[in-house]
Amino acid sequence: MEAFHPDVAAISATTPNYGRAATYAHIAKTYELPVLIGGVHISTLPSSLADDMDVGIVGEGERTIVDLFRLYEADGCFATDALAHTGYPPYSLIA
Repeated sequence: MEAFHPDVAAISATTPNYGRAATYAHIAKTYELPVLIGGVHISTLPSSLADDMDVGIVGEGERTIVDLFRLYEADGCFATDALAHTGYPPYSLIA
């Protein structure tokens, strides 16, 4: 991360690698990065969103992530009230 300097960390995880995804999210947080998580695990078990993860994307995320990046570009964060106004059903984004 030090060489790349990302603005956001986006992680995809299945259940077998969710522990590793949580570790990566924790590392990203040490760099004060917002963390998005998508994939089968979070879509199936949204209640497992870890404290180091800011937004969980439930279901297909190809369009959602573009909208989220636009939101981040405009606001510089993923505020819960802004997420509520993305036009997605409440169950498709968890924060």
